[in-house]
Amino acid sequence: MVEVTSLVKRHGHLHKVNIKYGYVIIGLSVLYIAYREVALFYHKRAWENSRRSTSKLGLVDIPVAYYAVILFLVSIVVEFFNLNTEHFNVHIKRFGRISYSLTPLSIFLSLRPCPFHLDNYLDTLKLHLWTSRTVVLFALAHGVGYLIKWGTSESYKIFRALNFLGYVIFLFCVVLAVVNWGPIRHMLYRYFYLIHNITVYLFIFGIILHARPGVFPIAVIDILMIVYQQVIKFRSIRTITIDNVVEHDGSDLKIVHVPRKLLPDFITSGSHCRLAPGLRSSVFWLGPSHPYTITGECDSSGNYMSLLLKESKFKIILGETYTIQPYFESSLPEMFFSTAENVNIVCGGSGISFGIPIFTYFKRKLAIGSTDLKLKLVWITPKDEDLYILRELGITGIEVFVTRGSGDQDQQGASLGEDPTLESASASIAMAPNSSSDLELQSLNGTDVSNTASGRNGKKQSEENNVKYIGRPDLESILRPNLAQTIDYANKWILACGPKELVSDCEQITKSQKCRFFSEEYAM
Repeated sequence: MVEVTSLVKRHGHLHKVNIKYGYVIIGLSVLYIAYREVALFYHKRAWENSRRSTSKLGLVDIPVAYYAVILFLVSIVVEFFNLNTEHFNVHIKRFGRISYSLTPLSIFLSLRPCPFHLDNYLDTLKLHLWTSRTVVLFALAHGVGYLIKWGTSESYKIFRALNFLGYVIFLFCVVLAVVNWGPIRHMLYRYFYLIHNITVYLFIFGIILHARPGVFPIAVIDILMIVYQQVIKFRSIRTITIDNVVEHDGSDLKIVHVPRKLLPDFITSGSHCRLAPGLRSSVFWLGPSHPYTITGECDSSGNYMSLLLKESKFKIILGETYTIQPYFESSLPEMFFSTAENVNIVCGGSGISFGIPIFTYFKRKLAIGSTDLKLKLVWITPKDEDLYILRELGITGIEVFVTRGSGDQDQQGASLGEDPTLESASASIAMAPNSSSDLELQSLNGTDVSNTASGRNGKKQSEENNVKYIGRPDLESILRPNLAQTIDYANKWILACGPKELVSDCEQITKSQKCRFFSEEYAM
């Protein structure tokens, strides 16, 4: 009688058991994106019909912390579903499978502009940040699991080619997790950005070779989205020469004019552009671009649009060539501009670039009598010399608090002029400055600095705007009278732009005064 020997795969019958769990993660990601888009559309329709910003708001106003917790818990449930204690190696592999299966969601949430136009891309980037952290966390768990497994009995397996590739990717994930820590990221931002990009490419393409069984279908999704983003980016990029810069002695702020023809005929107030070095510069290919709020009027017919910036490591040099992505729509909801009844804008330092176009838009509506709006703009700035910005841009009717008097005093403020999102192969991770500090208002402790304006610039601005020379003001007492003029909290807003401390203060006022809140934080 002939004996028949059956062959069993080297990895056993459990070799492909985790494939379905990767597709479960992909399916849940698609369901989440579908829910978010439908919920945002439903909220927008409800807002249009009721003219109240809070209509169906609960469907979309979900705290990022809830998203992070739910994402982690769902991933853990999938990881340990059908627990196999006899072959725990299955779960070590599954950590890696889940990590890679979350990359399409992470990349989708970072696309700028997003293929769907219902969302606030600042919020989407926050979701991307926490998704990316989950990707790295599960990748690290996968790597540590195998280091423990092989280190105790089969350490030679680490040095097999495909396993060693996975180990290299693991080390890059470790380094990325370390440099992503806030204080380190502040100090080493450019290095963080470079490490981030290398890790992204290595992770997406290296795992194609490393993973057994393969992840090619998931990799195709990732690569298509990366290609989409790069095509959109290079189609929108224009090369310009900076030949019009306005500066003032003693002020760290400068106004850079770029051609207005690059923009659509009508732009939404609070929109951004992104500047970067020229295409011939290695910094263009290896470094981040830098977003700036467009401070010109939304339907200006002039030759230039204005960018207000405070330079740090990214320098604007007169006569140099730069690349620009001209237009990213405002993150403020479209319905905000037609339904807001009470708008209070608080800006710190160069955050005034965010406040000016919104203030100008509503001031124009008030001038033509098309709205019965209660409008207020408060600007807190450390230097008296910074007030030249208002004169150059023709801004009047705002309340200004100068916290440290004239520019010959000790200046310790950090850059607020740049708010770069981390633009990479998979787009952005978070809003972040190039500066080593996000505290332009760090000395605003309420101490009196000066009772009178210094020089002609201060005198002129005192006539056109309500300028006060004190330390950090009590914002709630300043905003309360204007907020009290509107009863319905649904269309009563506080908008804040500046460093983290200022934004946090305004958010607390929003809670105590029971109104809506929107912010752009110039911090990492």
